[in-house]
Amino acid sequence: MNPIIKLSFIAALLAFTATSYGSTPFSITFNTGYGNKPTLNFSSTKAITKQEAESAFNSIKNESGIEWGHAYSNCEKRAHAASLILLNKNIGHQKIWNFDPYNISLFYSQEQPSAPDKTGIQKRVSWSYHVAVVVLVKNGLAVDTMVIDPAMSDQVITHTEWMRLQQSPSSFYTFTDPEWYTFTTINGKTYKADNTSIKLQESFPPLLTGDFSKNEPGTTSLSDRWVEGGLAENKVAIKILEEIISKEVSGSVKRLYFERIVSNINTLQSFIKDAETSTQYRTEAVAYKKKFEEYRNEWIAKLDTLRLKKYPSHNAAPVPMLEATEMPFNTTKYVQRQGADGKYEQNH
Repeated sequence: MNPIIKLSFIAALLAFTATSYGSTPFSITFNTGYGNKPTLNFSSTKAITKQEAESAFNSIKNESGIEWGHAYSNCEKRAHAASLILLNKNIGHQKIWNFDPYNISLFYSQEQPSAPDKTGIQKRVSWSYHVAVVVLVKNGLAVDTMVIDPAMSDQVITHTEWMRLQQSPSSFYTFTDPEWYTFTTINGKTYKADNTSIKLQESFPPLLTGDFSKNEPGTTSLSDRWVEGGLAENKVAIKILEEIISKEVSGSVKRLYFERIVSNINTLQSFIKDAETSTQYRTEAVAYKKKFEEYRNEWIAKLDTLRLKKYPSHNAAPVPMLEATEMPFNTTKYVQRQGADGKYEQNH
């Protein structure tokens, strides 16, 4: 690669990142055009009382139907569903994103955010990023930024405590408005610099491009029901845990098989998608695929009702189950799900 092009490429990738190392906030001031630069407008968000925040937390944790006990994947789906619930409660909010330093700069090593594994299969679950909703909460004359994330805590917590629990002191975090659903990384993309196009390999570090996208009418993520599919996957995982894993003797072949399914999003998705051709535990696979379809349709109906608050003309017609292409993104536990138009989304 021409040294000038290489320097321009690296400078552009790093232009929107923070310059210091640590548990550091950063602002996105640059994007490469694979989506849009996300907005952030805290000034229009009304602060609520601690009691209102606790009430919202309890509703999202205990009444929403979201499975918070399976944290191996789909945090962006859980956060987006929580956002729609808050929207319908007329509670202003934003999202907080916490990234492995490996996503921010070529000069940082991996230090993945993580959380205790509530399934009990592993001690902790780690990701390349984590996202949740935040609300502003009155604290005397001050205002605290508080996170609603039952996957991390059983109560509303400050955003600093939320990050501390993830045990990644070198992480970088940022805030966006709530409509921003997912983001783009540079690996596998074509980058243009100085009239030259550079096709980057999938193995290239998954640096943020600064581009985010929404889950709204006209987008692949909504038409192909990525949010609903992810929420249904989490529910299937919990059902497998309750109905099979918890009843099998520790170390048994069947228990180990299903623990592997529950603890890996790629394996879980393949288990559901390829149920009819499964050569092992086919009866269970077919049964859980039917449950997935049932749960997914339930989430389509529920979330489309919530979306009417923001998108009154949204067509709530159900869509068939996807035969999506899932593929591992890299060793940082990303998954890309391909939509009908060939676009991919991020998923940890």
